Amino acid sequence: MAPRVPDDITLDDLHDELLFTEARLEAAGLLPLALIELRALRAELDDAQRAQRGARAALIRANARVAHADLGLDALVAALARELLYAVHGDRGHARYLRYFTESPHLVARQRAEKQAATMAHWAAALAAEPEPALQALAPQVEAARAAAASALEARRAAERARADLSLDVVGPLRAAAERLRRGVEAELDGLAADADHPRGWSRTFFA
Repeated sequence: MAPRVPDDITLDDLHDELLFTEARLEAAGLLPLALIELRALRAELDDAQRAQRGARAALIRANARVAHADLGLDALVAALARELLYAVHGDRGHARYLRYFTESPHLVARQRAEKQAATMAHWAAALAAEPEPALQALAPQVEAARAAAASALEARRAAERARADLSLDVVGPLRAAAERLRRGVEAELDGLAADADHPRGWSRTFFA
């Protein structure tokens, strides 16, 4: 018996397995109707592969946007720490410093973009009320950086949803269709094997 199609098989591997069966049938001059079905399913796989590559590319681009936004947040953490230390004469225990940094700036900068943006949620309003122009000037930069991070994170979530939906709506049904087609071809080959007295395991040779 031909092995079943694994649930985690990639579309590339599934395409190659179907192509092997198709080419094997062609070489043996057998099952012309099955050949038509195999070619049609491979064409659907080609379309799905293109969609899958597009979804993967969209997610990679979204991850790059998040990485860029994260660096923008990190730069503001460093800038604020520098300006604050200047304003409070290097006193990391000063109330003004602790308003922004209850942990070290280094640890804040190491946070993932989601958490870092949340940590910085109150910064813009607080900076706008600071007496020093250098600190006030950081307020709109913080707002812009957080907005960029929020947009990038939402784009990544959308890309992740699209990729997951593609797997559920397209890839899964294609695997199921390939499994049904392989079983049908195998049954026909088993019938031919019995009629022609082919050796045991002959049908299995048509599957990769």
